[in-house]
Amino acid sequence: MIISAFEVVSAVEGKLLQGSGEQTFSSVATDTRQLHTGALFFALQGENRDGHDFIPDAEGRGAAGAVVKCLPKGMQTALALVQVVDPLTALGRLAAWWRRKFPVPCIAITGSSGKSTTKEMAAKILEDRFPVLANEENFNTEIGVPLTLFRLNSDHRALVQELGMRGRGQIALLASLIEPKVGVITNVGTAHVGILGSREAILEAKLELSRCLAPGGTLVVAGDDPTLRERAMEGAAAVVTFGLKSHNDLHATDVVPDGPAMRFNMHFATETAQVRLPLAGTHNVLNALAATAATIQLGVGLAEAAASLGALRPLRMRCQPIQTAAGITILNDSYNANPESTQAALQMLSLWPAEGERIAVLGDMLELGDYAREAHSRIGAEAARLGVNLIVAVGEFAQAVVEGARKTEGYQGKAHLCRTKQEAKKFLLRQVRPGAAVLVKGSRMTGMEEMVEALQSEFSNAGPSKPGSLQPLKPSPGR
Repeated sequence: MIISAFEVVSAVEGKLLQGSGEQTFSSVATDTRQLHTGALFFALQGENRDGHDFIPDAEGRGAAGAVVKCLPKGMQTALALVQVVDPLTALGRLAAWWRRKFPVPCIAITGSSGKSTTKEMAAKILEDRFPVLANEENFNTEIGVPLTLFRLNSDHRALVQELGMRGRGQIALLASLIEPKVGVITNVGTAHVGILGSREAILEAKLELSRCLAPGGTLVVAGDDPTLRERAMEGAAAVVTFGLKSHNDLHATDVVPDGPAMRFNMHFATETAQVRLPLAGTHNVLNALAATAATIQLGVGLAEAAASLGALRPLRMRCQPIQTAAGITILNDSYNANPESTQAALQMLSLWPAEGERIAVLGDMLELGDYAREAHSRIGAEAARLGVNLIVAVGEFAQAVVEGARKTEGYQGKAHLCRTKQEAKKFLLRQVRPGAAVLVKGSRMTGMEEMVEALQSEFSNAGPSKPGSLQPLKPSPGR
C-alpha cells in the first residue's frame, strides 16, 4: 500500500502538524514491535500504555510518520505528524477510506459463539475459487478490523471479516468500516451478558449488523432460534436462514458423528449435497451451514461448498484434536468459552470415540456478571448429565461447576475442584490414562492452553510445546 500524508489528512479529518504532505507511507502499525520501515504509526492510548510514549521507538524502527493527538512536551522527532482528536477514531476512518478503494464483496460474521470457526469455513470455501482476505486470529475489534482492511489489495476478490462485540454500538461501528454485502449472525447466547445485562440486549446489539449492510445486502441468521428469525425479518435486509429444522432456507439432515468428523446432508432450494466435515460436534454442523449460506450469496454452488468443507483442516484451539504417543486424545478448545460453546464442546466430548475415560478440564467463563455462578453450575450439571467420567474445574467459579455436577441425580463420575492451573496440572497428570479423551475449555484470558501444553509434554514423544506457541497474535494498542 502507498498512502500520502495529504491523503491521510483528508481521510481522517486531521491536520498536518509536521512534515511534507507528499510524504508517503507503505504500511500502518499500532505496535512498534510489528512496525515495518516506511510505516505510519498510530499513537493509540490504551488502558495501560500511551502510544505517544513510543513515538521515538517507532522512528528508530523506521516509521515515516505518526498520527497523534499531540506531541508530548519536550519530545523531538523528524517524523511527519498528523494531528487528530482521537487516533483510534482516525485509524478506523483511514481503514474505511482504504477499503472503499477496493469494492469487493464482504461477508461480516458475528455471534455469541462459532463466529471464528464460521469465518474460517467461509474463507476456505471462497479461497478454493479466488483470492480472499480474511482476518487473522482475534483481529475482530476496533483495532483489529482496520489492521485487516489495510491488507486489502487489488488481487483480492472477497473479504471475510469477523466482528467482535463488547458493548452496544460496536458492531455498528465495525460494520460501517467494511460495508458488508452479507452479514451473518451465528447465534445469540449469553456471552457478554455481564456487560449488556440480558440476552435481549445481546440480540439487539447483534442486529446492528442488519442495519449496516451495503445496499441490496443479505442477512444470514440461525433460523432455529425463533426470536432471532422473527426480529431479523423485521429489518429491511433480505434474510436467509440456516439450521437443523426443515423450515430453514438451508438446512441439514441425517446428521451423524463419524469419529472425529460429522456426516450430514445439506439442502438448499432443490439441491442436496453430502458433507463429511472433519470437525466434531453438531455445533460445527451449524457453523458449516452458516458459512455455506453466506458464500451462496456470493455465487458459490452448494456442491462446491460441500467439497470445500470436506477439505477443511481442524482449526487451532477450536475443538482441535491432538493425538499423543501415549494414546491420549486432547480436544483443545481453549480459544474461548461461554455457556453455549462450552455446552457444545461437552456434547462433542460425550460422542467422542474414546476407549478410556472422557475428561473435561473446564476453566472459568468470563464476562457473565451476576449470571456467572449460575452459568457455571449449569455447565457442571450438563457435564454430569452427559456422563463425563471426570470433571476438573479450575478457577474462581470452579466450586459452582463441581457443585452443579455433584447435585445431578444419577451422576456416577467424579468432579474435582482446583483453584489454580498448577494444582489442576498436578492432579490431571495423575488421573489420565491411555485411551482417554481430554477436553480443555475456558475463556481466552484464563490461559487454558497451558493445560494442553502440560498434557502434550507429559504424554507425547514430541516434548513440550514452546512457551506461548498457542497464543494468538493480538492487535496491540499504544505500543
